[in-house]
Order: sequence, then structure tokens, then C-alpha cells
Amino acid sequence: MEMVRRKEAAVGLRPRGILSGFLVIVPGSKGLLTFIPPAADKASPFLFRARLHPDITTYGCVLSAYRNKGELVIEDALVWREDPVFYCKSFPERWALVSRFFDCVKNDPELQGVSLVPAVYRLPSTISTPDAHSVVEWVPFEANQRRLILVPVAVPTNAVTQAKPVTAPTAKPGTSPTVKPGPQSRDEVVARKDPVGPDVYQLWRGTTSLGQALVRTLSVSKALRLSTAESIPVSVAFHKGFSKWEVVGVL
Repeated sequence: MEMVRRKEAAVGLRPRGILSGFLVIVPGSKGLLTFIPPAADKASPFLFRARLHPDITTYGCVLSAYRNKGELVIEDALVWREDPVFYCKSFPERWALVSRFFDCVKNDPELQGVSLVPAVYRLPSTISTPDAHSVVEWVPFEANQRRLILVPVAVPTNAVTQAKPVTAPTAKPGTSPTVKPGPQSRDEVVARKDPVGPDVYQLWRGTTSLGQALVRTLSVSKALRLSTAESIPVSVAFHKGFSKWEVVGVL
């Protein structure tokens, strides 16, 4: 997180729950572009045509992109002119290649049903608070660095004062806490998987949202992953340092 403190990153807002895929232009493809969606989408590649500059068709490229309704949002350059730029060039250098890509391509949204658009990045100090349908994305300037997805969650005041921590049963040494099926009681807290990423859960007490769960131990993480229940009964305690409810056990 040192990068975040030094603000050596570009920051943007992206739709919540939408993962990135790849936009591929194969050398010699003569105007054929292929979007490969993320594996989680379980969707087939999408092919469409555009007018491309010879500099693109000769050497090809691979870009990081995600599809949002009728737009294909280009967010990074991964391979350019057969050079794996993600591993050796900074993000500002890669973004300059994305800009060059848009100078070399012309597509017809009405004909193809999709419009190519660049992602929008800002300085960390100018980013706005996301709504319930967006997340904050930090893109490190340094080469070969994964993006950070931040999901700001405000803990409701009434949840902090009224939610009752549930005491977890003592597990035998060498075993993981077990999940007990059954209906949710009024005071029972449950964790529900958030599609935004792995090990991300939302906590609920009845119809009251307690926000995003804090998971800090491998045993709890393993127990949550092993559960097949949609609503997983858990014991929680409020962590003042993180201002979040921490899952301390799986019931």
C-alpha cells in the first residue's frame, strides 16, 4: 500500500462486478478484432471488424478491456508490436500506447453493435466517491503490478450499535469451523459472496447490511470458501481499526 500513500497511481471508477477480458488483434488479421471475455462470464469470444492502421495489423496487440452494455472499454496495453509491455513499461507509457491504438483504429458502432472507448483515469485526489454500482480502481504506475480494487463501505450507525456479535463454538484442534444449515434468526449474522472478487463477502443481519466483511485469518477464509450455502452463518466482532465487522468464525 506504499504506492497508494505516495499516490503513484492512476485512479478510476469502474462498474461493480464486471471483470476484464482481452481485446486481441492478431498480426495479419486485416481489420478483425477479437474480444475474449473473462472465464467467469462463460461466454464465447466476440469478433467484429474495424478499420485499422497497418502499424496495428502488421504486428498486432493485446489490450485489457471490459464490456459494459454497448461499449468496449479499453483500460491497458499488455502486448504491443510483439513486446510484452505490461511487464517492462510503466502504466503512463502503456497508456500512451492505448492512445496510439485509438489513433490507429476506427470502428462503426451502428454496424458492429459495440463502441470502442478509452477508460477514464484521474489523480487520486480528484476521484469521487463511487455509488453502489461502482468500485474504485487503483492502477500502479510501476510495471508488472496488478490493479487494486477498493470497495468503500460505510458501516451503518444503527448496525454498529444494534448488531449482536454471535459467539463461535470452539473447534477441535486441526479442524475448521463447520457450517450449520438452518433458517436465519433475527439476530443471526450471515456472510454472502460478493462477485466483485475472491474472499469478498457482504454481511447481513436480517435485512440490515453490515457492509463488507473483514477476513483476516486463513482458517476463516478456508471455512467460507468451503461453504456451499448462499447465506453463511458467521460470528462477527467490530474492528475499530478497520471500521468493519470482522468474521471471527463460521458457524
